[in-house]
Amino acid sequence: MTMVFSDEMVEELDFLEVIGGGPRAECDAKFGYALEVEPPNVIVEVGVLRGQGVCCLGCGSKRGHQVPVIGVDLFGLRPSRQGPTYDDPRNEKVSRVFADRFGLQEIVTLVRSESLDAAATFSQPIGLLVIDAGHEYEDVAADAKAWLPHVVPGGLLMMHDARNAAWPGIDQVIAWDLRVSGQWEELEFVPPFSAWFRRIIV
Repeated sequence: MTMVFSDEMVEELDFLEVIGGGPRAECDAKFGYALEVEPPNVIVEVGVLRGQGVCCLGCGSKRGHQVPVIGVDLFGLRPSRQGPTYDDPRNEKVSRVFADRFGLQEIVTLVRSESLDAAATFSQPIGLLVIDAGHEYEDVAADAKAWLPHVVPGGLLMMHDARNAAWPGIDQVIAWDLRVSGQWEELEFVPPFSAWFRRIIV
Protein backbone atom coordinates (compact mmCIF):
# COMPACT_ATOMS: atom_id res chain seq x y z
CA MET A 1 0.00 0.00 0.00
CA THR A 2 1.38 3.41 -0.97
CA MET A 3 0.18 6.19 1.30
CA VAL A 4 0.79 9.93 1.18
CA PHE A 5 0.87 11.37 4.68
CA SER A 6 0.64 14.99 5.75
CA ASP A 7 3.52 16.49 7.73
CA GLU A 8 1.47 16.23 10.93
CA MET A 9 0.74 12.55 10.25
CA VAL A 10 4.44 11.92 9.61
CA GLU A 11 5.27 13.43 13.01
CA GLU A 12 2.77 11.07 14.66
CA LEU A 13 4.21 8.06 12.84
CA ASP A 14 7.79 9.07 13.66
CA PHE A 15 6.91 9.21 17.36
CA LEU A 16 5.11 5.86 17.19
CA GLU A 17 8.27 4.33 15.76
CA VAL A 18 10.35 5.85 18.55
CA ILE A 19 8.13 4.41 21.30
CA GLY A 20 8.26 0.97 19.72
CA GLY A 21 5.21 0.87 17.45
CA GLY A 22 7.08 -1.54 15.22
CA PRO A 23 9.17 -0.93 12.14
CA ARG A 24 8.05 2.20 10.36
CA ALA A 25 6.69 0.34 7.32
CA GLU A 26 4.46 -1.84 9.50
CA CYS A 27 3.17 1.15 11.46
CA ASP A 28 2.51 3.06 8.23
CA ALA A 29 0.48 0.11 6.92
CA LYS A 30 -1.62 -0.14 10.08
CA PHE A 31 -2.21 3.61 10.03
CA GLY A 32 -3.04 3.63 6.32
CA TYR A 33 -5.39 0.67 6.33
CA ALA A 34 -7.15 1.98 9.45
CA LEU A 35 -8.00 5.11 7.48
CA GLU A 36 -10.20 2.94 5.23
CA VAL A 37 -12.46 1.45 7.90
CA GLU A 38 -15.91 3.01 8.05
CA PRO A 39 -18.77 2.70 10.56
CA PRO A 40 -20.46 0.55 11.66
CA ASN A 41 -17.31 -1.58 11.37
CA VAL A 42 -14.65 -1.58 14.08
CA ILE A 43 -10.94 -2.37 14.28
CA VAL A 44 -9.67 -5.17 16.53
CA GLU A 45 -6.12 -6.08 17.50
CA VAL A 46 -5.70 -9.42 19.27
CA GLY A 47 -2.42 -9.24 21.17
CA VAL A 48 -1.63 -5.72 22.37
CA LEU A 49 1.53 -6.02 24.49
CA ARG A 50 2.36 -2.37 25.33
CA GLY A 51 -0.14 -0.77 22.98
CA GLN A 52 2.07 0.74 20.32
CA GLY A 53 0.35 -1.14 17.50
CA VAL A 54 -3.08 -0.20 18.82
CA CYS A 55 -1.93 3.43 18.73
CA CYS A 56 -0.90 3.07 15.07
CA LEU A 57 -4.40 1.80 14.31
CA GLY A 58 -6.02 4.38 16.56
CA CYS A 59 -4.21 7.30 14.96
CA GLY A 60 -5.30 6.05 11.54
CA SER A 61 -8.89 5.72 12.68
CA LYS A 62 -8.80 9.17 14.27
CA ARG A 63 -7.62 10.65 10.97
CA GLY A 64 -10.14 8.59 9.04
CA HIS A 65 -13.66 7.72 10.18
CA GLN A 66 -13.15 7.61 13.97
CA VAL A 67 -14.26 4.00 14.27
CA PRO A 68 -13.60 2.21 17.58
CA VAL A 69 -10.32 0.36 17.99
CA ILE A 70 -10.49 -2.56 20.42
CA GLY A 71 -7.33 -4.17 21.79
CA VAL A 72 -7.64 -7.61 23.37
CA ASP A 73 -4.84 -8.97 25.53
CA LEU A 74 -4.23 -11.15 28.57
CA PHE A 75 -2.47 -8.24 30.32
CA GLY A 76 -1.11 -10.66 32.92
CA LEU A 77 -4.37 -12.57 33.34
CA ARG A 78 -2.34 -15.79 33.14
CA PRO A 79 1.18 -16.72 31.97
CA SER A 80 1.49 -16.76 28.19
CA ARG A 81 3.73 -19.05 26.16
CA GLN A 82 5.83 -16.12 24.97
CA GLY A 83 7.64 -15.20 28.15
CA PRO A 84 7.69 -12.65 30.97
CA THR A 85 7.67 -9.56 28.74
CA TYR A 86 4.22 -10.54 27.55
CA ASP A 87 2.98 -11.45 31.03
CA ASP A 88 3.69 -8.13 32.73
CA PRO A 89 0.37 -6.71 34.03
CA ARG A 90 1.86 -3.22 33.73
CA ASN A 91 1.52 -3.52 29.94
CA GLU A 92 -2.11 -2.49 30.22
CA LYS A 93 -1.21 0.75 32.03
CA VAL A 94 1.57 1.49 29.53
CA SER A 95 -0.90 0.90 26.68
CA ARG A 96 -3.32 3.41 28.18
CA VAL A 97 -0.54 5.99 28.63
CA PHE A 98 0.38 5.71 24.95
CA ALA A 99 -3.28 5.95 23.89
CA ASP A 100 -3.73 9.06 26.03
CA ARG A 101 -0.57 10.60 24.51
CA PHE A 102 -2.28 10.50 21.10
CA GLY A 103 -5.69 11.62 22.34
CA LEU A 104 -7.26 8.26 21.63
CA GLN A 105 -9.33 7.95 24.80
CA GLU A 106 -12.59 8.01 22.81
CA ILE A 107 -11.34 5.62 20.14
CA VAL A 108 -9.20 2.93 21.81
CA THR A 109 -10.72 0.42 24.24
CA LEU A 110 -8.54 -2.19 25.95
CA VAL A 111 -10.06 -5.53 26.92
CA ARG A 112 -8.31 -7.77 29.46
CA SER A 113 -9.44 -11.22 28.43
CA GLU A 114 -8.61 -14.54 26.91
CA SER A 115 -8.77 -14.09 23.15
CA LEU A 116 -11.28 -16.90 22.61
CA ASP A 117 -13.54 -15.66 25.41
CA ALA A 118 -13.60 -12.18 23.91
CA ALA A 119 -14.34 -13.56 20.44
CA ALA A 120 -17.18 -15.72 21.73
CA THR A 121 -19.10 -12.70 23.03
CA PHE A 122 -18.08 -10.22 20.32
CA SER A 123 -21.01 -8.83 18.33
CA GLN A 124 -19.65 -5.95 16.24
CA PRO A 125 -18.67 -6.21 12.57
CA ILE A 126 -14.91 -6.01 12.12
CA GLY A 127 -13.48 -3.97 9.26
CA LEU A 128 -9.83 -4.58 10.20
CA LEU A 129 -8.47 -7.41 12.31
CA VAL A 130 -4.88 -7.82 13.51
CA ILE A 131 -3.88 -11.23 14.87
CA ASP A 132 -0.73 -10.95 16.98
CA ALA A 133 -1.36 -12.95 20.16
CA GLY A 134 -0.11 -16.48 20.83
CA HIS A 135 2.33 -17.52 18.11
CA GLU A 136 2.27 -21.31 18.33
CA TYR A 137 0.28 -22.92 15.51
CA GLU A 138 -2.49 -24.09 17.86
CA ASP A 139 -2.93 -20.59 19.29
CA VAL A 140 -2.88 -18.82 15.93
CA ALA A 141 -5.29 -21.33 14.39
CA ALA A 142 -7.67 -20.98 17.34
CA ASP A 143 -7.58 -17.18 17.12
CA ALA A 144 -8.22 -17.32 13.38
CA LYS A 145 -11.14 -19.72 13.80
CA ALA A 146 -12.66 -17.56 16.54
CA TRP A 147 -12.15 -14.09 15.07
CA LEU A 148 -12.23 -14.40 11.26
CA PRO A 149 -16.01 -14.97 11.08
CA HIS A 150 -16.45 -11.48 12.54
CA VAL A 151 -14.62 -9.83 9.62
CA VAL A 152 -17.03 -8.36 7.07
CA PRO A 153 -16.75 -9.06 3.33
CA GLY A 154 -14.17 -6.61 2.01
CA GLY A 155 -12.67 -6.34 5.50
CA LEU A 156 -8.95 -6.41 6.20
CA LEU A 157 -6.75 -8.86 8.06
CA MET A 158 -3.15 -8.51 9.21
CA MET A 159 -1.24 -11.58 10.33
CA HIS A 160 1.81 -10.45 12.28
CA ASP A 161 5.11 -12.34 12.36
CA ALA A 162 4.54 -13.93 8.97
CA ARG A 163 7.77 -15.15 7.34
CA ASN A 164 9.39 -15.15 10.77
CA ALA A 165 11.42 -18.33 11.16
CA ALA A 166 11.08 -18.12 14.94
CA TRP A 167 7.30 -18.55 14.70
CA PRO A 168 6.37 -20.95 11.86
CA GLY A 169 2.81 -21.30 13.20
CA ILE A 170 1.76 -18.04 11.56
CA ASP A 171 2.82 -19.15 8.08
CA GLN A 172 1.17 -22.53 8.67
CA VAL A 173 -2.16 -20.86 9.39
CA ILE A 174 -1.77 -18.66 6.31
CA ALA A 175 -1.00 -21.70 4.13
CA TRP A 176 -3.36 -24.26 5.66
CA ASP A 177 -6.29 -22.09 6.67
CA LEU A 178 -6.44 -18.77 4.82
CA ARG A 179 -5.29 -19.85 1.36
CA VAL A 180 -7.16 -23.15 1.41
CA SER A 181 -10.42 -21.43 2.40
CA GLY A 182 -10.49 -19.33 -0.77
CA GLN A 183 -12.03 -16.50 1.24
CA TRP A 184 -9.00 -14.24 1.49
CA GLU A 185 -7.19 -12.17 -1.14
CA GLU A 186 -3.52 -11.59 -0.42
CA LEU A 187 -2.87 -7.86 -0.62
CA GLU A 188 0.77 -7.36 0.30
CA PHE A 189 3.62 -8.33 2.57
CA VAL A 190 5.03 -5.43 4.57
CA PRO A 191 8.55 -6.15 5.88
CA PRO A 192 9.67 -7.41 8.16
CA PHE A 193 6.73 -9.55 9.29
CA SER A 194 3.27 -8.28 8.28
CA ALA A 195 1.02 -10.14 5.82
CA TRP A 196 -2.13 -8.31 4.73
CA PHE A 197 -5.31 -9.86 3.35
CA ARG A 198 -8.81 -8.74 2.32
CA ARG A 199 -11.90 -10.87 2.78
CA ILE A 200 -13.28 -11.71 -0.65
CA ILE A 201 -16.75 -10.37 -1.41
CA VAL A 202 -18.90 -13.20 -2.81
